[in-house]
Order: sequence, then structure tokens, then C-alpha cells
Amino acid sequence: MPFQKEDTWSQTTLTPLRNPQGEIYRLVGNALDITERKQGDLARQRLVGILEASPICVFMTDVQGHCLYTNDRWQAIAGLSADEALGLGWAGALHPEDRDRAFQLWHEAAQNQSAFRTECRFQRPDGSVSWVISQAVPLPNQDGYVGTITDISDRKKDEALLHQKTKTLRDTIKTLKQTQSQLVQTEKMSSLGQLVAGVAHEINNPVNFIYGNLIHIDEYVQDLTTVVTTYQEHYPNPAPDLADLIEEKEVDFLLEDLPSLIDSMKVGSQRIREIVNSLRSFSRLDEADYKDVNLHEGIDSTLMILQNRLKATPKHPEIIINKHYGDLPLIECYSGQLNQVFMNILVNALDALEERNQTRSYQDIKADPSQITIATKLVQQGDEQQVEITFQDNALGIPKEIQSKIFDPFFTTKAIGQGTGLGMSISYQIITEKHHGSIRCQSKPGEGTTFIITIPVQQHAAAQSSAEQVNRPAS
Repeated sequence: MPFQKEDTWSQTTLTPLRNPQGEIYRLVGNALDITERKQGDLARQRLVGILEASPICVFMTDVQGHCLYTNDRWQAIAGLSADEALGLGWAGALHPEDRDRAFQLWHEAAQNQSAFRTECRFQRPDGSVSWVISQAVPLPNQDGYVGTITDISDRKKDEALLHQKTKTLRDTIKTLKQTQSQLVQTEKMSSLGQLVAGVAHEINNPVNFIYGNLIHIDEYVQDLTTVVTTYQEHYPNPAPDLADLIEEKEVDFLLEDLPSLIDSMKVGSQRIREIVNSLRSFSRLDEADYKDVNLHEGIDSTLMILQNRLKATPKHPEIIINKHYGDLPLIECYSGQLNQVFMNILVNALDALEERNQTRSYQDIKADPSQITIATKLVQQGDEQQVEITFQDNALGIPKEIQSKIFDPFFTTKAIGQGTGLGMSISYQIITEKHHGSIRCQSKPGEGTTFIITIPVQQHAAAQSSAEQVNRPAS
């Protein structure tokens, strides 16, 4: 086997021996092979050189987490010098909000002699912050940890940017869905409004013709009645043939009943005229600007249209409407759109009352009748005068877990095919966006539901105030 040349290190000690005259006559020495120690020192020097040049933060701590070694990169990201880092708990460089959580994880790892890992923030003395991943493993002799710190600030910035873009995209999609649903519903209501207005117009003309002629018919009947009565007074004994005809035609009954028939026709015609006026009032959906309207007329016209669901049937007594109208001025609003909101709320209330009555007998319902209470009043909000409209029913109420969702687009508790989930969402937009107001729901299971609408009396002033708040520069 050829001889391999290898450097060795030794530590030599020489001790001089002296004679009685003090002269050195001999040297005694010994040599200690320190090759392994030197090789270890060189290895440590190379390792330290590698660690100092590493782009990754490296640290070594005792079990309590006090730094025994930190490389230049660790010191740079912590904003501390080597002397400041030594003996300092590595968690001392953490952001105050992250320390408790990191300490908890560190103590659990130290107790179990297991690996440690967490995402946290390093805060430098100048206040600047970096996001890092800190991970460490126990040393083989179980008297400390060695670990690394990886700067992930750029990744966190990218994640935050991605999160913001995702949120913006979701908000945009939600807005598009709301806009689409509103356009669809508005188009439906506009078509319905045009149809209702057309039908009301067509009905109005013949009804007015009938109602106008009833006045003359009433006068003619009274005149004929006077003539017949006077004739009977002057000729109490008519000819036999005429007497038989009077008895056959029951002239006395006709003279008594005919005015009642005329009065009934007047009442019916007047009722039709009221319905037509309600239809015309409700159908004002396409008005392009605010108008001063009587809010109570809008509510009453909506109730008139729903009269078929309010009146008594063989299945249930009539639904009682309690009105507590305050003294309101004319309200500046889109009257047709507000009527749409009233319609959505009242229809939902009627559906809820019908659901409650499904398990009750006619007698039970009569003893505890279904009711809807409508109240209006003026309220003062700062310098602004507002009107508050309240709709309250005594149905089963809305479960607490879904109350926060009732104004979400496409959310409905009704069976498939019975509800689109758009009514309350569009009502919310009409009140908040079109009328600068608010709509909120209060409900307790078993005690009914209350919707409270608040809108400004003057919309132009409210819109101007809202625009000023949006355009006001930040202080």
C-alpha cells in the first residue's frame, strides 16, 4: 500500500534539566497529538464562515430560548448587533402581538423535545416589520435548539395583494349579481306597472260612464216613482186588467227595491273607481324623478291590491290591518319604487301568517287573529327630518341564524318555485341607495317580525349631504 502524506498537528512541551551548577544538561519533552482538535477548530471556522455567508437566518439557543449564536443575516432582519442578540431571548425580536402565541408554541416544543415552527413578525428597533417563518430542532445533547428564520415578507405582500384582489373580484361579482337581479326585477315590475296602468285606464272610462249615468238613472227612477205613486193616489181602483198586471209585476215591491238597487250599483261603481285609482297609484314605477307624494296613499293602494288575501275565506277569518298613521308631510321619493317595497314586505308578512295558520283551526285563528300593524311617524335625525314606517306581524318570526341573510340576493326560505330571493334584496337597495335611508328587521321566534324603514323627507338634501361626505378630504 503506497504511503499517503497527511498533515498532523501536535502540541510539544520541553522541560530543561539543570546540574548543581545550574547548567542545562538535558531537555525532557513530550508531544500531544492535537490533530483532531485542530481539524475540529478548522471545521467550526468553516461552518461559521458558511453560516455568516448564508442568506438564511441561523440561530442557536438554550432550552429557555436565549440566543447562544446568531449569524449576520439573523442580526440584520432583527435589527440587532451580535452583542445585543447574545443572551437575548430570540422571541424578544418578535412583534408584541405575536409573542404570546410564539412563547406558547416554544414551551410546548421544549417540554416535548420536539421540532418548533411558526409564522410570525419580527419588529426592529426602528419599528419596521418583516414576516418570517421560524423553525428549530433540538440539539442531540438536548440542551438547546438550532434553527433558521426565513424572510417571507414578499410572499405575505403577494398574499395580501391576492386577497385584496380576490375580495375586490368577489365584491364586483356580488354587485353585478345584485345589479342583474335588480334589472330583471325592475323590468318585471315596470312591465307589470305598464300592464296595470293600461288595464286601469281601460276600466276607468266605462266605469266613469256607468257611474255618471247612475246619477241620472236615480233621478229618473225617483221621477217615475213619484208619477206612479201619484197615479195610485188619484186612481185607487184601476181597471181589472191593470190591477192584475200591477199584482203580477209586484209594482209595490219594485218601487221599494229599485232605489236600493241603484244605491248598490253606486257603491259597486265607487268601489271599482277606488280600485282603479289604487292600481294607477301603484303602477307609477317608471317615474324618473323624485316627486312629493302622500305616503299613506301608497300604503293604502298596496293594501287595496292585496285585499283578496286580506278578506275572510272559508279557511280563515279576515286578516286584521291596524293602521297608526302619523301626521306626515308630503314625502319626496320615487313613489312607485316605495310601493314595490311595501308590496314585498306585506306579501312576506301574509305568507308568514298563512304558514302560522296551517296548523291552527278556524276557531283558533278567530280567537287569536292574524294581524299586521302599520305605523308611520316623523323622527328627527340631527338636522334632518325623516319618516319612519313600521310593518309588524304576529306570525312565527324569523330564526335568529338567518336574520342577517334576509337582505342577501337570492336568499329565500320559501320552497323552490315559490320565491326568487330578490324581493327583500331589491327593497334594501331601493331604500338605502335610491332613498338614502335604512331598513332593518327585528324578530323573535314565536313573536312575529317587524320591519322598520326610515327615509329622509327631502331626498335632494339627503343626496347632497351624502355626496359631500364622499367627497370630503380626509383630515
